[in-house]
Amino acid sequence: MNFRLIVISSEADLNFEVQAWEDMCADGLTHLHLRKPHWSKAQTAACLERLSPKLRKCIHLHDHHDLALRYELGGIHLNARCSEKPAGYTGCVSRSCHTLEEVLCHKSACDYVFLSPIFESISKTGYAAAFTEEELRRAAEDGVLDEKVMGLGGVTAEKIENLKAWKFGGAAVLGALWQTNCAKIGDTQTIESVMKNWEKLKTAAGTQTIAPALPRLQFITHGDVVASAQAALDAGVKWVQFRCKQAESTQDLLEKAWKVRCLCHSYGAMMSVDDYVYLVDECKAEALHLGADDMPIEEARRVVGKDILIGGTAHNMDEIRKVSAAGADYIGLGPFRYTTTKEKLSPLLGLDGYRDLLARCKAEGINLPIYAIGGIQPSDAEALRETGVYGLAVSGAILQAPDAASARAAVKQLTF
Repeated sequence: MNFRLIVISSEADLNFEVQAWEDMCADGLTHLHLRKPHWSKAQTAACLERLSPKLRKCIHLHDHHDLALRYELGGIHLNARCSEKPAGYTGCVSRSCHTLEEVLCHKSACDYVFLSPIFESISKTGYAAAFTEEELRRAAEDGVLDEKVMGLGGVTAEKIENLKAWKFGGAAVLGALWQTNCAKIGDTQTIESVMKNWEKLKTAAGTQTIAPALPRLQFITHGDVVASAQAALDAGVKWVQFRCKQAESTQDLLEKAWKVRCLCHSYGAMMSVDDYVYLVDECKAEALHLGADDMPIEEARRVVGKDILIGGTAHNMDEIRKVSAAGADYIGLGPFRYTTTKEKLSPLLGLDGYRDLLARCKAEGINLPIYAIGGIQPSDAEALRETGVYGLAVSGAILQAPDAASARAAVKQLTF
């Protein structure tokens, strides 16, 4: 299980805080909760205007939730001040919980929840732990604590091992990051001291916390690309790869890409472009996917810049090594089995092929997220997850569903 490290913004307004956010994002931070209850909507918007596109994707907003769609943020967080998500919002949602009963009540409807306080608070004087070790151990045994529950309150680098032992999916940190040896947050911190704290926390959380913040399920458009994207987004997909090989003209291609971009934006989903490097900037996509016969990854990186995720296709160990060495952010590895959605298939891998290649990647220190692709059905998800792949890339598994309810069930089953 991946252990997440989530950062909550400082309670004080530090003059270097935005730069610290950018530095942590560049160093692998995937979830930054922007919690400034004293900020007006205008102040919050002004701050978001300053952030890089990559950092905005890491931001999970605690207040003024309607800004999440405007700035294409990573998600929203529900709490006592803002307890309901905006109408029509379909992006990532998290929530604060203060009892195990609240976790059971809200966990299924959220992407993850905070449970607090686990330890005595660092930033709030007199805010004691609310649970005994025995209560947490028993909650872990009963499945209440799992990968969707993040421990919050008094979390330090030294206490992260406790959270792992209690089966928490991650840690949310505040005081241990922003507070140093001074009396309180805001007194004498420097960006250097905060980044030193970040390094300690990141090391304790483990190397998995610096993997790209990618959804586990990627949908690849097929046939009527706009209609297929709409169907996948309706079913709950959070990442759409725009793959269009039959456009009538460049203008037709651009119009289709823009329609998919607008759909992704309205659903709070991520968009990648297959093959057409120039479309990344034209339609403000977050990622680019390149096959073996497309532009080389190194050349594409110079074109799209460092903030765009680039994925590469691989079919065997030599190609995995090549894509990794070229600087890809993730790999699409396949095909798993025969598929009708792609011509000129490479040799099928099957489960044994994935097990072998993932084991060899581990032995060689190749730690990129790897997506299985090719003819995958919902019933294959659990077996593929056990091979060690990071996620799945599908098309027909969703489009072939007989109705909308079946498509939603397929997405749920396909998402690790």
